[in-house]
Amino acid sequence: MILEKNEIPYFIKIEGCNNCKVSQAYVTKTGTLYENGHTLYAKCIHMGCDQYGHSLEVPFITPKEYVRIGTALGMSEALDKAKKIIVRFFDFYDTKGNLLPWVIETISQENIEKPIHIKVAP
Repeated sequence: MILEKNEIPYFIKIEGCNNCKVSQAYVTKTGTLYENGHTLYAKCIHMGCDQYGHSLEVPFITPKEYVRIGTALGMSEALDKAKKIIVRFFDFYDTKGNLLPWVIETISQENIEKPIHIKVAP
């Protein structure tokens, strides 16, 4: 089953919570990575990531990154985690944890279609 482009989860579009503006704002505000009950948790709910079980408290790490870590450190746990994510989101990833071409194309197309707003000083 291939999902419509508007059904690609936000955390997959941005390729992991580390690229999320909510995560970056939290790190800027607190100076730490993650903390239980963080003040920006509502944003994780608003972005839709929480419905999949991901937030700043439980960040989404891409399968590709798990594969890289697992291979570099010889950690079978990381490779198992990558496999589980690929199985759960098989519509979006190939067997190595890379985004499938149709996902990349859809995301690229969305970026092209978004209007660009330019502020001009008076």
